[in-house]
Amino acid sequence: MRKLLLSTAIFATLFTACNKEETLPGDKVFASMNAETGFYQKSLSYSYDKYKRVMTVQRMDVTNNVEKFYSEVIRFDTTGKASFTYVSTEQEHVGMKAKELEYDSYGRVSKLKLFSSYSGLIEGYDSVAYDNLDRVTALYHYKIDGVMAPYLLAKKDIYIRDSRGNVTVSYSIPVIRNVQSQDTTTVAYTYDDKSNYQGMTIANFIVNQSESASWSSANNVVTKTITNPAGDSILTVTNVYTYGTDNYPTALHQTEKWTINGNGRPAVTTSYQLKYTFLMD
Repeated sequence: MRKLLLSTAIFATLFTACNKEETLPGDKVFASMNAETGFYQKSLSYSYDKYKRVMTVQRMDVTNNVEKFYSEVIRFDTTGKASFTYVSTEQEHVGMKAKELEYDSYGRVSKLKLFSSYSGLIEGYDSVAYDNLDRVTALYHYKIDGVMAPYLLAKKDIYIRDSRGNVTVSYSIPVIRNVQSQDTTTVAYTYDDKSNYQGMTIANFIVNQSESASWSSANNVVTKTITNPAGDSILTVTNVYTYGTDNYPTALHQTEKWTINGNGRPAVTTSYQLKYTFLMD
């Protein structure tokens, strides 16, 4: 949601609630990403409201001729803050309440409550931690545990950032009954020098906490290397971008390659077309 200009100052407002009268720094915004060739036939699209806020995120996956649809609609309160979401796995269907947001005294998202798709009740929540520059440094995932307590910490995601605000390393650490596990999953990232094409918006956090490291960084991820706790299984994702004259990526060629016990598996490559839209005042 910006022209190609991102700084630490902009990143610092990442989780600050948007006011209804607030305008986006630029009119050209991410609209969709569609697979053109390759094994994975996936698509991702954003729609916006009249205040230039991301209102709906939709995903489609037709891999192996099995179609999976996912849509999440963000609702805002009267002050312009994102308040809760509805999620659906059926097209043209609103679905059930999925998430509810809470804010701290600085206007930053402090907690994301997660609702069960079966009971409609809260089954856990994510708590957000920040550094003194208002950058997200950790997510703490709490789940219901009916034996010991209503909610117990189940996992910690820790983010290490460079001077640009890019997450260079993340650690995912399970916690079992208040005891931190040694089975840590490590993810290392490298980046290009272009501004993040998807935009560093609160919508990305709301609908996709599992990818918080990559989308919340200032630049575009070039490599993502996931190492399992034992170190014997490594997934390397490599992104090659084609940029337009304005430095927005117009195409993405993504290769995934597993290395298991030192042996490389055949790589899988998928090509995506990236599209943008212009939001008018």
